[in-house]
Amino acid sequence: MEINKINEPNSTEYTILIVDDAPVNLGVLSDYLKYHGFEILVARSGENALKRVQYVQPDIILLDVMMPGIDGFETCQRLKANELTKDIPIIFMTALTETEAKVKAFEFGAVDYVTKPLQQAEVLARVTTHLKIRDLTHNLQEQNLRLQRMAKLLSRRAKQLEATHELGQQVASMLDLEELLVQVVKLIQEKFDYYFVGIWLLTEPKDILVLRAGTGKKNQEGASDNPANELLGYQISTRANHGIAAWVYQTGHVYSTDNVNLDAKYLPLNILPEAQAELALPLIYGTEVIGVLDIYLDRSVTFGLEDRTVMQILATQIAIAIRNARFYQIEKNLRQIEEQRSKELTELNASKDKFFSVLAHDLKSPFLPLLGWLDLLSEMVDTASPDKVKRTIEVTRRTAQNIYNLLENLLSWSKIQMKRIEYRPKELDLKMVIDLNMMLLGTVAFNKGIKLHNEVNQSIQVYADEDMLHTVIRNLVSNAIKFTAMGGEIVISATPQSVGNMPYLEVAVADTGVGISPNELAKLFRLDIYHTTLGTAQEKGTGLGLVMCKEMIEQNLGQIWIESEINQGTVVKFTIPLAQN
Repeated sequence: MEINKINEPNSTEYTILIVDDAPVNLGVLSDYLKYHGFEILVARSGENALKRVQYVQPDIILLDVMMPGIDGFETCQRLKANELTKDIPIIFMTALTETEAKVKAFEFGAVDYVTKPLQQAEVLARVTTHLKIRDLTHNLQEQNLRLQRMAKLLSRRAKQLEATHELGQQVASMLDLEELLVQVVKLIQEKFDYYFVGIWLLTEPKDILVLRAGTGKKNQEGASDNPANELLGYQISTRANHGIAAWVYQTGHVYSTDNVNLDAKYLPLNILPEAQAELALPLIYGTEVIGVLDIYLDRSVTFGLEDRTVMQILATQIAIAIRNARFYQIEKNLRQIEEQRSKELTELNASKDKFFSVLAHDLKSPFLPLLGWLDLLSEMVDTASPDKVKRTIEVTRRTAQNIYNLLENLLSWSKIQMKRIEYRPKELDLKMVIDLNMMLLGTVAFNKGIKLHNEVNQSIQVYADEDMLHTVIRNLVSNAIKFTAMGGEIVISATPQSVGNMPYLEVAVADTGVGISPNELAKLFRLDIYHTTLGTAQEKGTGLGLVMCKEMIEQNLGQIWIESEINQGTVVKFTIPLAQN
């Protein structure tokens, strides 16, 4: 409040208690001070003054020394001994002029004195001065308290940051997800002395939060009184209407309450009977909420801005650490998959060797009738009619053509197998790969009036062998053109997917062609069944293209399959790992 308001008429900022047994003095002085804007209280004796201040504490007291009953000195002494009134400035009004009396007044706690007969202007000046001094003193005291609180907060903040730094260093070095989660909740609980700390993580499909790790305080005997022993594995729906952790996941915002029993969002848990306050923070990676850091206190405490800020920093570190641990697990899984794939490829190669050995043996069979027809033909030249010789020659030709076609297909397949392509994966721009192959096949599509559309997002990066990916895309688009009639359409699209903890991309090559019957679908990708069909413009295929694509996709840790209906078109889909940024 501003001191200059003291001099403004009708101001009621300050209250003065005047204690005097002389009615004349009370009346004159009260009227004068009221005129200058003060609220006035009066007391006719020291006893009466002591009673009044129990109900209303004035800003300053004008106290007469010489009064019946207890005098001004004793009244002042009692006022200063009272916690409610000890800081109220007291100005003595006295007719005593001896130095000893004035000294005594100051010894009893008075801030000043005025002598009788009173000079009203002097009284006003002294009252105004001491009110200003009182206000300045109060301001200094408040500033001092603020500085003390600030120093306390800074000290606490320093301890929090030190603890956060230590926690950050420890979690950053952990790559095993389960060990990471256990150590994180343990470190937070011990460093900040929380009642319970838990981490909820999202499951697949993304509709359940599971408490993956948690720890609580120990009891007084030192034995574990950890509620996490019963809570681990506890599940809550991400769409639940109750539960602070569920709300935090749904909104992605921090939430705290200093009294869980009065909070409508709180979901009571019998195994946390001492819970009083709760702070829950989202674990966010990128724009995705992957879990919730849940903190409980066994006392009603408001989580301040500093607490929330420190825990938010820690929640960010935990989310990053979880991401790193998951990527480590993905890499570990990939190594295991590669090892398993290598084993499978070894077994597959052994099967192929056996397959080709059988084929080499069985190829002899078609030559036996061919040789027989040739022998018969040589005998018929001189004796049979020209028509019979001609029919025999035609049968012989067809037999030779079938053998040639089989050899041609096998040679093409052998060339692919003998190439022994080395798997060299790297980050690739999928849209660019598709655009390049569409450009190479553009003329063929144009000649059939077929439109090619690439709807893959430009920002998508995959992790694959470049040569193999080009070969797969080229074969699938070529097949789609082959089985799509004039004026048709081919569209390539891609959708992010997740297989376990590994991010994949599902690529779809869709055409508006003739479709494939269920019976024919069963023959595709089969190594032991030779299968080929003429295209809509009588185009001829090797019958081995899809088998080759299947092997290359699987070598790139993906899968390939076909969805089709007769006269409704065909969609060939395959998965391929996304690049991990």
